[in-house]
Formats: sequence, structure tokens, C-alpha cells
Amino acid sequence: MMKKYQVESVSNTYEYLWSACEKNMDDARKTDGSPWYYYFSAMTMAYFCYEAFLNHLLHYIAPDIFINEKEHFSKAPYQGTEGKLKKVCELTGIDFPNKGDTQYQQIRLLKELRDFVAHGKTEQYSSIIEAKSGHEATEVQSKLYELVSKKNAERAIPLLREFIISINSQVRAKTYCEHLSIHPLQGFSGHANASEIES
Repeated sequence: MMKKYQVESVSNTYEYLWSACEKNMDDARKTDGSPWYYYFSAMTMAYFCYEAFLNHLLHYIAPDIFINEKEHFSKAPYQGTEGKLKKVCELTGIDFPNKGDTQYQQIRLLKELRDFVAHGKTEQYSSIIEAKSGHEATEVQSKLYELVSKKNAERAIPLLREFIISINSQVRAKTYCEHLSIHPLQGFSGHANASEIES
């Protein structure tokens, strides 16, 4: 005989995105082919994770604000992802990071990639190149090649991880919010429980 259950679940999107980032970095190290596409995906997923993480924080520490997310974070002084971080810092009394720090600059690099991809446009370049043949001179140029590299991925992603863990730790200490993970970015993507409903 079938029974009825009330199921409550929570899915932490930022954890899925971080797992995708780590999987792509692992695949980049193991591939026999070009790792560039894996770095591209890893760096993009890393920034998406950061955006989702800030949403996660706001969902729990400021639900009255987050319920109107688009309205509240569409204009200055809280516009966009940086505005969300500013709001988190204000609500919890933690310091906004120094924008000149290497860590913050690497997050900005990931944001630049994210924005380039999200608002992707056809790029056109014209240049004069000396080469032995036309074939040798033919090289597709794209801002993507400036942003995506092994060096950038291996520098930016660990620094973003440190930043997320630090912000999470500070927010937990200030808010005592039990919904925030003690150890974020460990693959704990969610939880669920079911209670039987009496017929």
C-alpha cells in the first residue's frame, strides 16, 4: 500500500557549480588533447559558483531583501554581484575586500570572462603580421585567449575558493546562521527529509 510523505529538500546550486569547476580542472590535467576548453569551462563555472554562493548567503541572512532580488540588485549602490557582496558585508559587519588585492583582482578576471561569455558578441580584428606564408599568418584572435589559460585558471580558481570559504566563515561567525555550511565547496549539494502524512 502506498503512503504519502511530505518531502522538504534544499539544493545548493553553488556546490554543483563548484563540482563542475573542479571536474573540468581535473579533466584539463588528464587530457591528452588540448586542455583549453576545460579551463574555459572551469573558470566560467567558478564565477557562476561565486554568484550562486552570494545568492545563497542572501537567501538565508536577508530573505526579505532577496525575495525582491532583481529589484534590489539592479541599481546602485547594490548593483550586480559586487553589490550583493557589498550588501552581505554591510548586513554582517564584515569588511569589504580591498579591490587592489590579488585575490579580488583574480575574481574580477573571472567576472570579465563571465561577462564576455554572457554577452557574447562577434569579434573582428585587423592586423599586419610578418610570416613566411599566409597559412602561417592565419590566427584567429579573441579576447577569450587573453582571459582563458592554464596560468589564469590555476591562479584565479584557488584564490576564489579561499575567498568564498573566508566570507562564509565570517558570515557564520557574525550571524550564527545554521543554514550556512561549516565547510563550503566540499560537494555537499543539498539535503532532504520526508515525513509520513497520516491518511
